[in-house]
Amino acid sequence: MFTVIRSARGGTRRNVVAVPVLAVGLLAVLLSGCAGPAAGTTDTDPAGGSGAVAGATAAPDPSAGVVTPTETPDPAPLATGNVPRQAAALDRQPAPASAPVRVRVETLGIDMPIEAVGTGDNSAMALPANPAVAAWYRYGSGPGSAAGATVVAAHVDSLVYDIGPFAQLADAPAGTEILLDTADGAVHRYAVASVDVVAKPDVPWGAVFDRTGAARLTLVTCGGEFDYEAKRYLSNVIVTAVPVP
Repeated sequence: MFTVIRSARGGTRRNVVAVPVLAVGLLAVLLSGCAGPAAGTTDTDPAGGSGAVAGATAAPDPSAGVVTPTETPDPAPLATGNVPRQAAALDRQPAPASAPVRVRVETLGIDMPIEAVGTGDNSAMALPANPAVAAWYRYGSGPGSAAGATVVAAHVDSLVYDIGPFAQLADAPAGTEILLDTADGAVHRYAVASVDVVAKPDVPWGAVFDRTGAARLTLVTCGGEFDYEAKRYLSNVIVTAVPVP
């Protein structure tokens, strides 16, 4: 299953093409045993306040013999213009126009339905148990978004369901075409730019889930060596693909 970590960058790269990565520190992922990403946020309204009067003091009232509050005006705010604000809760984030419902990589024999998912009780991405079904992290970017990574993940295998289609991703050559079908009937085309096999402790998850920078598709699964004692894979396979007009 997936667990949440924060880690430094690192790992082994093949067919690397530079992709802008701005670590946001908001989302992190660890595919253990097989599997993927997680996220956590606060539900704090940045515009909220305690309701107390800033700078309030008390002074004696000689005529009444009681103490009454007097207000000291706050200093004038800096001229910063209208700064947009929004709550940080996951369920308040804007969603793409249409969700991905299918991922296809014909040259690798991949054709999988996609479920839109959030997080589970452990604050980890809720992946389908069947490795033949992929998951799209619906609180991140989506196909057609102007920026950021559209993240689609799946288990690489399962004792119940056997090996999944994403097991083929580690061998994807640069330029391999990936198709994402969306609920509105559109087909979004991507070409593989890089395939990274990265040790789990070294995966830069902030960059994987980055919602800024160039629009791109990121496919995630497990890979590398299998630890038979711990019963989990030691690495993650991360495929980055760029949109094709």
